[in-house]
Amino acid sequence: MGGALPNANGIRNANTPGTLIAHNVVRENGHYGLYVTGAASTNVRVEHNDVLLNGTLNDDDGIRLENGASGATVAHNRSERNPHDGVHVVSSNANLVEHNDLIDNGSVGVGNGCGNDIEGGSTNNVLSHNDVEGHDRAGIRLRNAGSGKS
Repeated sequence: MGGALPNANGIRNANTPGTLIAHNVVRENGHYGLYVTGAASTNVRVEHNDVLLNGTLNDDDGIRLENGASGATVAHNRSERNPHDGVHVVSSNANLVEHNDLIDNGSVGVGNGCGNDIEGGSTNNVLSHNDVEGHDRAGIRLRNAGSGKS
């Protein structure tokens, strides 16, 4: 994948609240395409991005919210052919994931790709109106996600 460094994220938002990440092409990076992490990463908006072919490992996601990121909106993005999940929410709460096109995520032959994956005690997340197709594990997977909306 383009000789990308294995731990290089396309875009990383760490503990930065209220950020708008929009209208980017995030392609062929070595790790996550678009990564929002940390408890201070509140109310981040991830909108209208194309996130394609990111990652060198079987757990690299197109778009990932993690480590307490909360109140984020992930909407109107295209996440396609990343080695793991199109949008992955881990240990993060009260996020809205809607109107995304999530296509053919997951490593060929490994069986690990989901369109939307919510896990790790994440609560009160809303998934709505996403187009998920061609994933080798699940279109939408909720695992150890805790209580609340999904």
